[in-house]
Amino acid sequence: MAFEMLFSEYSNLIPNDFPQELFLNILRIIMEKSILKFGDTYWLQTQGTAMGTPAAPLYSILTYGYYENTTILNNFKTNLLYYKRFINDIFGIWIDDDNYAKRLHTMPKRPNKALGTL
Repeated sequence: MAFEMLFSEYSNLIPNDFPQELFLNILRIIMEKSILKFGDTYWLQTQGTAMGTPAAPLYSILTYGYYENTTILNNFKTNLLYYKRFINDIFGIWIDDDNYAKRLHTMPKRPNKALGTL
């Protein structure tokens, strides 16, 4: 889960008495055991962000923000003349170069299969 990476990376900023395991267990239940109604049928969401839950926007913002800061901006900052993101929707002005394909194939995988709209 993406929050495990965040807790590890920013452990020095998290209070010692913060119940990380409890938080992760509750978040896992929300994200992996969410039941939603579509028409007259009910569905169990087993992967991805449980959209429509109160936790979804913050979960998306934090997990994609981590990926953005550690991967996208590290690899493509010189290509981005302008870059703005709202949750997981991105608007940018791209400057092409000859090294783009090489850097794209060496990027780490996205956390929790996070996808943005570019």
